[in-house]
Amino acid sequence: MRAADDLLTRQLQAWRPRRLMAVGDYARQLLRHYADGAAGCELEIVETEGAAERVLALKIERRYEFALIAGYLERVDSATGSAVIARLRDVLARRLCVLVRTGEETGSETIWSDAELSAFGLTLLNRFEQDAMQARLYGFDIASYKQTPDWLNPRHWAHPEMWGKFRW
Repeated sequence: MRAADDLLTRQLQAWRPRRLMAVGDYARQLLRHYADGAAGCELEIVETEGAAERVLALKIERRYEFALIAGYLERVDSATGSAVIARLRDVLARRLCVLVRTGEETGSETIWSDAELSAFGLTLLNRFEQDAMQARLYGFDIASYKQTPDWLNPRHWAHPEMWGKFRW
């Protein structure tokens, strides 16, 4: 998926992360290409075999600035994939991207629907289609995940002008 590669490469160049994690075969290829060109970049590769155990066992010493799951979710069941996504999103990474591919190249249809991935707080960034291959790219950024609504502001509920005027 050349278009997905290009989009991820542009995002990485804009963010300039220094600590990366790749989960899955396809993620390893994409992030290794970026890490080779970025000086001082640390890349941790989690192989597809045993990835869930490895990710769930990691202790947080420093958060990864970016994690990519690609070429992994198509090979695991829903419970295992959910645990990996949740652990990366909640504990290990500031930014997370998930690339889910389907079609002849992967040899399977995905069990991951848009609703299921959106339930993790992932936002659909783009859909790609090339020949008989389809892919969807989702992203999560803790810094922009939830904006504080205007109504949740002290000026709307504290009413300092009323302090001392009424006894509760």
